[in-house]
Amino acid sequence: MNLHDLLFKPAELKAGETKILNGATTMCINPNTHRGPQWAITGRCALFTTDVHNGRYMKGLCRKVNPGQGFVTIEIIKGPYPAGTMLDITLGEFARYVNADDEDDAHLKKLLADATGSGHRAQE
Repeated sequence: MNLHDLLFKPAELKAGETKILNGATTMCINPNTHRGPQWAITGRCALFTTDVHNGRYMKGLCRKVNPGQGFVTIEIIKGPYPAGTMLDITLGEFARYVNADDEDDAHLKKLLADATGSGHRAQE
């Protein structure tokens, strides 16, 4: 490999890698899916499944990404847990992860606010 190829070869993306996107911290969950890399975006709602929860779809709000520990903190909106439940899900547990579009993101955040409007959060 010559110097030009070495300098301009695109870096291979890895799970746990972070980037800033429109001011939000993002973390790569899985770089190798048929739809392209999966990214968790802080402050953004997503539809996801995990191996731990029998592949059941859940909807949640990504509250925090932790690349050093390899997990994402998600506040549940819909799924097998009460709205407001905070889950720390490791990168290896995710099966599917799709970020909500702008319209769905706003709707899901409203559902979460309505469900937890009393200021009461579910237990972890």
